[in-house]
Amino acid sequence: MGTSEKSSRPGCCSVQSLAETLIACGIPPVVLGGRLLVSPFGGRCLALAPDGMNNVLWTNPAFAAVASAKALLTAPGWANLGGDRTWISPEIDTLVADPAHMMEGYAVPKAMDPGAYEVLGRDDRSVTLESRMEIRFRRSGAVLDLKVTKTIELIDVPPLDRAAGVEFAGYRQRAVLSVAASPGAASRPGLWHLLQVPGGGSIVIPVREGARPRPFIGSPVYGVEGGRINCEVAAEAGFKFGILAGDSVGLMLSLNRTGPRDLLVARRFPVHAAERYADVPCADPDDLGYVQQIYVDD
Repeated sequence: MGTSEKSSRPGCCSVQSLAETLIACGIPPVVLGGRLLVSPFGGRCLALAPDGMNNVLWTNPAFAAVASAKALLTAPGWANLGGDRTWISPEIDTLVADPAHMMEGYAVPKAMDPGAYEVLGRDDRSVTLESRMEIRFRRSGAVLDLKVTKTIELIDVPPLDRAAGVEFAGYRQRAVLSVAASPGAASRPGLWHLLQVPGGGSIVIPVREGARPRPFIGSPVYGVEGGRINCEVAAEAGFKFGILAGDSVGLMLSLNRTGPRDLLVARRFPVHAAERYADVPCADPDDLGYVQQIYVDD
């Protein structure tokens, strides 16, 4: 589980204009309730807008025009579309060629992203996507046949929020990872959900008393106060840090007051036993149990 702060605000474009751009690029999306846009290409939530106009997620600015969107989608290598995507962890196995030089040779397999998602079913409130992929795990050398199935469901607007003058939009995501054959003890595939939000403001992570995050990339800058970690998003160099399952309460927030509207993005998730989480810092591959990560872009 991760959240990433990106450098532009707002999230590129309205739900309708983003849908029109994607259709013009030959990748029609699924729009739920006029507030949530799901792209089968890349298998992700790409826009969430309480008013249908102002996307609270970070979406690549290239989607503001058809020509630049097509250039992004046809460029060699991996394209960061934005939004809320699902990858396969551990990162050290699926994306990193050399842990001693993490960002050199860092590569995203096309089988993972954009993948080959298909729409299994949909109605006015939800959509179910599925993608099959073969992913090589670097440390074991095994190539695993995986299947990711995701159901994304629009959440109704709470009446109290409307009465208080707060605009709200939300969704519930359920994901299942299936493995065709036993991966063996040396390979531990897991779901890794990455939610990208506009830059600026701060990230707030409620945690259990005594929690101490672990640096994953760079030199993280944050403060710990009681049961809360505060991370201001103002960095000259990117960094990432992780939270152990035993320290997590299953919540992370992005609070942004740098634009014309105050923006609060909240993500909630279940926290399971620590041994179920296999993502690790590249510098310490035996340090298991991290359920959530926070990445601040430069």
